[in-house]
Amino acid sequence: MERIEFGRAELPPLIDPTVAYVKAVTVEGIKAYAIYLADGTQLAIAPTREVAFAAVRQHELEPASVH
Repeated sequence: MERIEFGRAELPPLIDPTVAYVKAVTVEGIKAYAIYLADGTQLAIAPTREVAFAAVRQHELEPASVH
């Protein structure tokens, strides 16, 4: 299957560019929370879920958890 790359301006209509996704990750053996745009671009790593959600809201995006 061919991978299709999208820029932020070219996102399909079903993907909401105002949402950032927060996912639990492990970085060097430590639990953290990664923040991603809808297109899969990683924005940041936060030490807690609360800090991740606050950072997303500070950038005028709506946070959503990913499992």
